[in-house]
Amino acid sequence: MADKRSVETIEQDLALARQRLSENLSRLVSEVHPRAVRHRMVTEHTRRVRRGIEDVQTRAKDTGRFMLSFFKDESGWKPVPVAAAVVVGAVVTYALTRKK
Repeated sequence: MADKRSVETIEQDLALARQRLSENLSRLVSEVHPRAVRHRMVTEHTRRVRRGIEDVQTRAKDTGRFMLSFFKDESGWKPVPVAAAVVVGAVVTYALTRKK
């Protein structure tokens, strides 16, 4: 099957193909360049670390609220658990500081 395009059209098509190839090659080189790879890795690890820190902070806040709920509610401090905590603290302090 014969190509019915003119020489100028074929040359334009070749020039466009060369330009696309050049752009694709340039993108590929910049994508696999060691600095680009390092930048992507650092960005990904930074994102993971930040997400981990946020997760730990959220868990710590939730745990603090949960522990506080044993000693305090909407009406105020609960006297029995607070007194129990004071007694346990005193016993532990005494046990750790007494001379043998």
